[in-house]
Parts: sequence; structure tokens; C-alpha cells
Amino acid sequence: MPLNELEQKNRAFMAVYDPDLARSWARLQARPLDPEPARKGGLTVAINHQYVHSRYDPAKEAAKICEGHAKPVHLHLGLGLGHFLAADPIATGEQIVVFEPIAELFLTAAAHIDFSELLPAKNARIALDEEHLNLILREMGLRRPDQLKIIWSPFHQKHVAQMATWLPQFLAELFRDVSISRKTLAKLMPTFTRSTLHALPESFDKPPIDQLAGRFAGMAAVVVAPGPSLERNLIALRPYREHCLVFAVARTMRLLERYGIEPDFLVHNEAQDFYSAIHGCRNLGRTVFLLADQAHYKFYRASTTATFVFFNPTNLVWQWLEQGGLTQPRQFLETGGSVANEAFSAALLLGCRAVALLGQDLAVGKTFYADAEINRQFEHGKEDEAWVAGYYGGQVKTMANYYHFLKWYQNRLNRLRREGCPTVLVNATEGGAHLKGFRHHPLHHFLAAHATQPRQDVVDQCRRAAADHQPPAKETMAAALRGALAQIGVVRHLCAQYAPFQQQISNLLQQPTAEGLQQLNAYIQTLDQFSRATGEVVQERLPLLNGFIQKELQENIRETEPEAAATNPEEELRALLAGLMDDVTHLTTTYGHIAAGCDHLEPELRQLVLRFD
Repeated sequence: MPLNELEQKNRAFMAVYDPDLARSWARLQARPLDPEPARKGGLTVAINHQYVHSRYDPAKEAAKICEGHAKPVHLHLGLGLGHFLAADPIATGEQIVVFEPIAELFLTAAAHIDFSELLPAKNARIALDEEHLNLILREMGLRRPDQLKIIWSPFHQKHVAQMATWLPQFLAELFRDVSISRKTLAKLMPTFTRSTLHALPESFDKPPIDQLAGRFAGMAAVVVAPGPSLERNLIALRPYREHCLVFAVARTMRLLERYGIEPDFLVHNEAQDFYSAIHGCRNLGRTVFLLADQAHYKFYRASTTATFVFFNPTNLVWQWLEQGGLTQPRQFLETGGSVANEAFSAALLLGCRAVALLGQDLAVGKTFYADAEINRQFEHGKEDEAWVAGYYGGQVKTMANYYHFLKWYQNRLNRLRREGCPTVLVNATEGGAHLKGFRHHPLHHFLAAHATQPRQDVVDQCRRAAADHQPPAKETMAAALRGALAQIGVVRHLCAQYAPFQQQISNLLQQPTAEGLQQLNAYIQTLDQFSRATGEVVQERLPLLNGFIQKELQENIRETEPEAAATNPEEELRALLAGLMDDVTHLTTTYGHIAAGCDHLEPELRQLVLRFD
């Protein structure tokens, strides 16, 4: 196949296989290199007279480098001409991620390797930059660094500047963020699920936020967050109020009211009851509410204009509605977990051409928030604290969750730039942490330069956008909830069936008899059926259960370890019985969690059925 045809084929394949990589590829400005044949076959290539692969036998070199124990994910540092990827043996379920930071090498590979053959065969994905690599590794579901097998290209390890020192820091930050995200999600998931269910009678018929996409193209936007520096900056906003959009979070409303500022949009995602932050505020008469799917139900009742919903991919209630065909496929508003992140993403979605962050300190001083009485007892310990670059230079103190949000902004900006987004992004906080990549200007400078277009009638525009939304009928929702209640009955019956079987197999394993061992195969088959049934229940039949027991199920995950080889039949039998007992113990714990999940979910569904009926 001619080279240009192969490259065209690869581009078409990648547009479907990995659209993110396809977009990164389209932005590359480099030119491919000219490979040369190696003596033993295959191609090699040189950069500045340094060869990326062996000039003699690149396949043998690659096979040697790929030796070692397999892991769930193999991280290749360097694609080169694909020899390492081709040589790496992977088992079923294992995945490969390739990081190629040298654009010339990727383009050379794309001109000489058939990606449609190699990547699916190796269950592999390619990243060309750090942020994309971060996203891919997060999708792999990794929990610990020892789940990674690292395969270094000798050329990259030696000649790519600082790569060897970059990797440990990159992985440390990745797994720290993964740990924080997993623990936070597991801890808060019952609250999120319960809040989503409580709000469902008010939220199910609200239009999704993506119906506002591009509606305010060309406008300047100010995202108002409740950092300690907020109050000293708000006065600069008033002269430009009719020429910019204001996206505010709930904790800023009292201050905005004090300065006579009515926000265009109130963005809120808290499942806890923070309604007191806006109760009685007189500056919400023409504010459109943008609410997360799990936001507290009182916020869904508060708007006098319009309310739009944005979705979280981890929300199991709306996932269940989507799978059941009760809602359209959801478009997710990107977030790092902070409501200010979501307000920033909302401004971009709506088409704003310039966005300024205000009060986004992401650092702590004497207070955590602009109004000291809000969250006065913000809990944190020394272990949560860290130091980062400050807005005005030097170092400022931050915390683990703030640092996570800070990194999100930086990664988000990097991706926007790679995608060619022309939006002007400014940090006008004038305090706190430095946001790498953002312009740092005072708010009045930002507004004078960019708040030049008269503000439209926001409420009218939003009502027009919501006009063609067609929500499911109340009766349809009630029927779906009754169906979920019926499934709880099926799940409880399964738990009841497991209990006597567990007793029987436990007795056999603890006191094996010749007669009992003859029936062991039948017991193993039944145990396997009960094991598969738990996955079906939690993932397919009643995924809502996960919302109440995710933490417990995570803690019950077992790490498999290689078993020592038995030296005789007696040891082999003893090992088999011990392994089966471990399986039974683990499965018994799982069924206990499932039964407890039913106890939490059932009353919520019964109350909802009554409210919809």
C-alpha cells in the first residue's frame, strides 16, 4: 500500500477508534522522518544521528525490552516505529498505553504502520501529550502503581529531556488524584444517590444544559467563586454588568447581593442542603439555574425563571434512566469536582469568547471562603496541606482538594489550546494560587478589553432554548420506579437462595467427607452461578444499588496473587478447598452488601412512586 494511502487509512481508522488522538494528530505541525531498513529486517530511524531502534535487529531488541511479568496495564514510553508494541505479549483483559511525545516519530509511524491491525490486536491506545496520557490511564481503572508494567524505549529514556525524572512525579500525582477521587466518590455516593432520587420529581422534566450550547457566542463571562479575595474585586464588575455574563456559585450570593449584582446564572452541584446560602436573596429574580443532577431538591424548586440540568457520568440514577430509554443520551459538563470548574465549563459551552475567573484562590489564608461564616468549621489536617506557586510569586498554602482543582484547570486549558479553542482565559482573582497557562490580569482590565458586546435578554434566550425539550411523562417515570421495586424483590429472593447454599458448601469445605467431595464439582458450578449473579445484579439488573454500597464493594475487592504449585495430590486438594472457602467468604460479604443496599434503596423508591403517582 502506498504510504499516503496508509496514512489516509490510519486517519480514517483513528477517527473512529480514538477521536481524541485523531484531533491531536490533526494539530501536529511536524514532518515525518525517513526510516531505513535494519540488517535483520524491519525498519529503524534516526533523530540527530541517534537511532530509535537497533540498526541490526529491532524486533529482537524490542522482545528483550518487553520481558518481565505482565500487569493489567503496560505503559510504553515511546512508540517509535511500533516494534515495542508489536513485541509486547499481553493476556486477555490487559491493556497497553503508549506515550509518544515526539511528533516526528508518531507521524513516521503513521506513515509505515497499519494502526487498524496493530492497536486493536494489542488492546492499545496512544497519547501524544501528558494530559491525554493522564485521561487514558484514569479510564483504565488503575488503583496502584504496581498495576503498571513500564516499558522504556532506550532512545526516549536517554535522549528525551527530563523524561526519567518526569515519570515518577507524573505517576505520583496521577495515583494521588485517583486515590482522592475514588475515596471521595465512594464516601459521598450514597449522599449523591439519595439526593438525586429526592430531586427527581423536580429534575426529570428539566432540559439539559447542552440545549444552551453556543447561545451566547461572543460574550465575555465572569465566573464568580467564593475565594477569600472575592470581595475586594467585586466593585470592578458593576460598571460592566450590562456587557458580560456572570456565572455565580451559591456561596457567593450574599456578597453579590451586598454589591447589587444579580448573576445571569447560578451554578450549583451540592447534594447537601446548602439552600441557606441563597434563601431570601433578592438578587435572583432573573437568574437562570444550572444545576447538577445530584443537586439538593430545594434548589430545583428555587428558580423563578428557568432551570437546566448538567450531568455527571458517575451518577447512577440518571445512568439508569438513560439505559432504560427514559432520557436522551447525556452530554457531560466537564468538571474536576468543583462547582467553579462546572461554571467555567458552562461558560465555554454557552460560547463565551472570553472567560475570567474571580475569587478562584485555590489557597487558604485566614479564611477558606469570602464569607467567613460559611463553612467556618472546614475540616482539614496537616496531611491535607501543600504549597504551590502563588498568584504574585512565591508559594502559597493549598489543600489536596484545591490542588486537584488547580491541576484540572491547567489540564483543561492545555486541551482547549490543543483543540484550537480561541477563547481568552484570564485569572482575575488577584490572590491565591497561580494558574499556569491562564493570563493573569485585574478584572477591570479584562472587562475593559472584552466586555464590549451588549448583554442579551438571558431569560428569554434560555426559555427559547428549552422550548423544544420533551421530557418523559410522569406516568412513564412511575412505571419505571415500580419496575425497579419489582427488581428489588427478585434480588432479595436471590439473596435468600444463597443463604442455605452458603451454609451447605461451608460445612463441606470445613469438614470434607468422601461423599461430599464427590459432589464438589456441582457445588463449584453453583458457586460460579451465584458469583456471576452478583455482577448481573449490580451492573445490569439493579445498578441503583451501587449508589448505596459502592464503598463497601470497593473495600471488598480482592487482589489475586499467584498460587504456589502443589507438590502432591493431598496438598493440591487442601489448596483447592482453601481457595473455595476464600471465594465463599468473599461472596457472602458481597451478598450481605447487596441485601443492605436493598434496605437503603427500597424505601427511597417507594416514596418516589407515591410522589410521581
